[in-house]
Amino acid sequence: MSATSVQELVGERRIFVRNATGLVRNARLLDVSVFNAAGTTVIPYATGLFYIFTIFPRANLLAAIAIGGALSAITWGCLALLTATMPRTGGAYIFNSRILSPIAGFVADWLDLISSVLAMALWTTWFATVGLSSAFSAWGALENSPTVSNWASAMTQHGWEFGLGVALTVAMFGLAAVSLKKSLRVQNLTFFLSVGGLVVGMLVMLFTSRASYIAHFNHFAQPYTHVKDSYHAIIAEAVKAGYTTAGGYSASQTIGALFVVFTTSIWAWSSMYVSGEMRGARSVRRQVIAMVGTGTFQISLFFLATLLFYTTAGHTFFVANNYLNTVGKSPLPSPPYYTLLAAVAAGSPVIVGIILFTFVLNIWCGFWQLVWQTSRQIFAYSFDGILPEKFAEVNDRTHQPVFTLAILGIACIAMTAWATFAVNFFNVWAYVGLFAFVMLALTSISAIFLPVRRRQDYESSGAKISVLGIPVIQILGVGSLAVSVFYFYLAFHYPALLGTATVLQSIIAILVVAASAVLIFTVAKIYRDRRGTPLAYAFEEIPPE
Repeated sequence: MSATSVQELVGERRIFVRNATGLVRNARLLDVSVFNAAGTTVIPYATGLFYIFTIFPRANLLAAIAIGGALSAITWGCLALLTATMPRTGGAYIFNSRILSPIAGFVADWLDLISSVLAMALWTTWFATVGLSSAFSAWGALENSPTVSNWASAMTQHGWEFGLGVALTVAMFGLAAVSLKKSLRVQNLTFFLSVGGLVVGMLVMLFTSRASYIAHFNHFAQPYTHVKDSYHAIIAEAVKAGYTTAGGYSASQTIGALFVVFTTSIWAWSSMYVSGEMRGARSVRRQVIAMVGTGTFQISLFFLATLLFYTTAGHTFFVANNYLNTVGKSPLPSPPYYTLLAAVAAGSPVIVGIILFTFVLNIWCGFWQLVWQTSRQIFAYSFDGILPEKFAEVNDRTHQPVFTLAILGIACIAMTAWATFAVNFFNVWAYVGLFAFVMLALTSISAIFLPVRRRQDYESSGAKISVLGIPVIQILGVGSLAVSVFYFYLAFHYPALLGTATVLQSIIAILVVAASAVLIFTVAKIYRDRRGTPLAYAFEEIPPE
């Protein structure tokens, strides 16, 4: 029997599936930092952040980005300290099940897992409908290529959407099963190229005057708007569709906009789930850099990019363009993402190509962020004995949980089919953020109780830092819990933020998924008790590395 299939026993007590995870600490600080920003920096900036103008057209987005970033930093700091204390595969599940309650820890993390599996389908379908379609449509219009424009139309057909989603899934999970190092190299490459494309777009806007930009846009848009002054026609059309420019910024709408800032930006803590494979994971400094540093970079990039687009294209025009696109009334041949708006003024086909097609590469690293995280969540449940042991198997050569990756890949294809062919998928999509924030709220409570309930672990960690005699992790825990409560307040106070879902439907969805977790945990407990290896034993210890 190999080392990765030995069961750990203490006396007559079986604790874990085996005495070592079989995973290897191959991830560098750079790798986990990129991982934390991989799925929230480029495409979510283009597609998600500006959705807010449909609900809050008078929101001051720059202020919302700055405030949202500052509040998110509290959660990043809280989870950085927790991770440095218990750097194990499974992240929040390990924290909550060891500090608070095994069943509560599993239920909260199961909600986060389900939200991530649902989100996978967004990335796989986005490959065709957001990535390739927007790139092809913009290139076809800007470079006057009907052939490429036809490719864009093809990408919106269900066959291409599903087929490309499946191809992406097979490639992603196949590489993940073969090598973590290679997966991280591709993650870094696609991330830096896609962010590089955004930076090129920002530079175009920086060196383009307002008058020059309007002239470029009018020349581009006239064939689609059929008026010479397309720039102002877009604004007028948005006003006709319900957008208002009167009254200036609204404080209440800016506060409401924080919901979308959180939804697109708060996830810079994702590496806590893979900390069992991070080098130097016990270092508070490294965890702070990976989470707080990465989150700050991301928020700063959002702020600067938005400021440049406002300055050059004009705030009213920029908002009006995004408003029309979101309500389905844009006359333009391509969504007004930063890719199109910057490419309009680029001039050079080479620069246009860089801006448009590096955008597509973000699909890979964004999808990968979910694959690495979810596979390790399932691995951790199995390692403790909640799920069948098969899910904790690790290949001796690749050091990857191949079976878990295979099952996740199949689930992802099923989710892709649902998102492609069923109209009700996006009703469910509204619940994703809510599920994850349940986990964040409970994890914040764990941070508050860490110095009390796991004193030895806290005392021996680098997270033992106090201000006026109060542990910093408790201060951050209280602040992070407040951020999570604030998120739920926004969601339920402004029901339009939930899309097609109602508040009652959202609450029911949380309860149904939580109930499924309780059922799984109860069945596992009964099964383990009857075999004489009680599940409770695992939660008395922090898992081995």
